[in-house]
Amino acid sequence: MLDKNTAIPLYQQIVDYVREKIRTGEYQPGQILPSEARFCEEFGVSRITVRNAIQMLVDEDLVVKHHGKGSFVTDWADRKMHETFQSFEDVCAKQHIQVYSHILSNRQIPGSQAILKELKLASGSRVICIERVSIANSVPAALERLYLPAEKYAFLLQRNIENQQIRKVLVIDSNFDANEIGVKHYRLDVALASEQEAEHLNINPGDPLYVIQSTLVLPDGSPICFFKQLIPGSICSLTLSSRENNLKIHIDV
Repeated sequence: MLDKNTAIPLYQQIVDYVREKIRTGEYQPGQILPSEARFCEEFGVSRITVRNAIQMLVDEDLVVKHHGKGSFVTDWADRKMHETFQSFEDVCAKQHIQVYSHILSNRQIPGSQAILKELKLASGSRVICIERVSIANSVPAALERLYLPAEKYAFLLQRNIENQQIRKVLVIDSNFDANEIGVKHYRLDVALASEQEAEHLNINPGDPLYVIQSTLVLPDGSPICFFKQLIPGSICSLTLSSRENNLKIHIDV
């Protein structure tokens, strides 16, 4: 299960594994974790490696150790996995950058297995896919794709959502407040721009892109949207804190 050929330390891989279990709800607040011996056997690592991982989780307030009983997921662990959602418009506003979001497509499609898993939808479910490009100071700065359950958000197909903030799109005809939207997790990857992506972003095919994926949720953890951003590396710098589960974006346009 662990990749012993990567530069990522084994204890960090165990931390990431446990954090993912908490994020998906497999490890619930108050639940006891497997014993150190069980982790050692499962991952094929030493006890000191497991202890280092558990201590990191304790330092993050995701796990608490009770002497003689074991390690438990904290009551507030799930809350710590939810960060306040900041849209691309929010990022640009903080940096005093004017931004306009142009809708490229708004359609209903079959959900991929990965998207259905993030949205906790049954196999075969359909989703609304909104694709748009955000233009910052007249420069195409982000290609964004939003995936929402079609059963709840089919009405968006009939709405004019040109240059609408994501929060406003999500709360249209909904019974929750925009400020309640949180982020279950971030995932950061790097990819090379396809011809279509390059055309939308006015860059060359093969240019590097930051790929940021996140699931937007309500306070109870219910997913409402799977969100994907592609930002050219030439205009963007990122600061990622795995400890705080927080990603800071700086746009240079």
